[in-house]
Amino acid sequence: MTTTAAATIAIASTTALLKKALDDIYLKVKEAGVHHLGLARSDIKESVIARALSTITKVKTLWNVEKEVSLYEFYYPSSIIFSDDITKRVTSLRNFGTLQNFVIQGTAGQGKSIFLRYLCGQELIPSITSNRVPLFVELRRVRSDLSVHSLILEALRKYKLPYTDNAWDFLANTGKFILLMDAFDEIDPVFASQSVAEIENIADLYKGTLQIIVTSRPEADIQRSSRFRVYKLAPLDGEDHLPFLKKICAEKDQAESLMKVLKSSTTEIRDLLTTPLMMTLLVILYKSLQTVPDTVPKFYEELFDVLFYRHDHSKPGFRRKRFTQLDDSRIKRLFSAFCFYVRLEGLGVLTNAQLHACVKQATKACNELVDADRFKDELIKTVCLMQQDGFEYSFIHKSVTQYYAASFVRSSSENFAAKFYELAAKPGQSWDLELRFLSQIDTYHYTKWYEIPLLEKISYTLQYSFTTYDSSAEMRINNHLMNKMSLMFGHFGLEEKISGDREGERIAGWSHTVTNNDLVLTELGQDWARDIVLTATEDQSFNKKLLAVKVEEKIETEGPPLDVDLVLCLYMKDEIIARMPDLGKHTLKRLQDRYDAAMLVIKTEDEKTAMLAALL
Repeated sequence: MTTTAAATIAIASTTALLKKALDDIYLKVKEAGVHHLGLARSDIKESVIARALSTITKVKTLWNVEKEVSLYEFYYPSSIIFSDDITKRVTSLRNFGTLQNFVIQGTAGQGKSIFLRYLCGQELIPSITSNRVPLFVELRRVRSDLSVHSLILEALRKYKLPYTDNAWDFLANTGKFILLMDAFDEIDPVFASQSVAEIENIADLYKGTLQIIVTSRPEADIQRSSRFRVYKLAPLDGEDHLPFLKKICAEKDQAESLMKVLKSSTTEIRDLLTTPLMMTLLVILYKSLQTVPDTVPKFYEELFDVLFYRHDHSKPGFRRKRFTQLDDSRIKRLFSAFCFYVRLEGLGVLTNAQLHACVKQATKACNELVDADRFKDELIKTVCLMQQDGFEYSFIHKSVTQYYAASFVRSSSENFAAKFYELAAKPGQSWDLELRFLSQIDTYHYTKWYEIPLLEKISYTLQYSFTTYDSSAEMRINNHLMNKMSLMFGHFGLEEKISGDREGERIAGWSHTVTNNDLVLTELGQDWARDIVLTATEDQSFNKKLLAVKVEEKIETEGPPLDVDLVLCLYMKDEIIARMPDLGKHTLKRLQDRYDAAMLVIKTEDEKTAMLAALL
């Protein structure tokens, strides 16, 4: 299949696919009567565009960090969750139609970037092309002097197409291009709002002629844009494991032997193998250790050592060149500190100056003396956890940065840890994955400085005591949630004429405004609003149609019929509160259980400390 796919792309670059698209564009130039492009048709070479698109499909991988390889050699096609009942394998841009704009949402390591690059390559295959030219834009490169618009013009320049503002405006209106924008979540938070505004402006200007597909992690600003519909990448399940392993294992027997080990591994490990990244790490670690780590943190902890030594173990008597005089443990500690300061600065792609600045901070924190360029070479050429692209540097994956940033917090002083957790608890901070890692690798300090203070703030918000029973607390939390629900739909629902989108996406998007900075809602998670709607409307005694008629008469709405369930939440609040007594009860129990577990962690650890002190 690898040879066939590669041959298909090579053949496709010589076909009339791109030629026809370019001919159509220049026909529109002729029809317009004004030459907006500034280049003759003969100056545009479809072979140049084909080579550029083919280059997009070549990437460095965890097992081949020294040179790029075609993704067709290892890629296992992703599936998209189109609705609650429909999940499909996606192999072409055709699967998305041509009119709607989409955000493809995926978690860390789910293969969002590779998926988008794969779709670029598929445009060169005659049988499945959408007959448009993909413009691939890496949003993580957005900075003060490089806007989304500038990155689009740069993509045109790589194709040797005209890249002036006028040329782009004309090309975007031809219907012959599609924008594929990767990794919105990796934009520096400082530029996120500005970038959303830019992307929305592009969507508005070229509605009907230019489709936009963006990838992002959950909870990014772009998902809340009304110009985009959100689809999720489907997680890998047990049925995907063997075919995935066969794609990335050199030998079929190795894939099958690893599957046998997986079947006897812990439930925690089997449950975490839902992303291509974790499956790939599994293969790398298994090849080296001949065993499977039993926890998620161990995956990342052992990854450093495996990548550090794997080249030395690959050839008898060979030891890879080292660039610093630091021993292995000091390199690892310095790398962890470096990751922390990269995350603290909110960086995804680093310039040389930014890399030097973060190394300087890390060496100071670790009390080390090391040349920044030599340390950089150590990370790129020895441990292979970073990669260089021209004059820019990035990690092999963001989750690697996040694990080792968490590791640095774990190994730091209690005073430092307390300050970090205080910072992480502030609104607008972005340490979610680090906190998840720390809850496992530094449970005591995480519980003491983050979990308990957070729960105490929630109890204050609800006027609820975790140590004293209060029978009225359930009604208070019901009222708290329903007041927020009313605010949400009162502000968004009627203005947006709430119909036509899927329920879960609609509610999740609108709930963001009222969820922000509300500790109760944040801890309930992004599905809190949807849970209320379902709880309130599952009762069959509601005559929804009759109530909907009354509601529509009351507000005298025009246009499409309103979503019945959501309107009921706004106008029948008192009735709904009366019918949902279990919601407050379950919420308080969940919070109470968390508090009790947290206090047990502290009590147990303090008893251990006291016992050791007595022995000494």
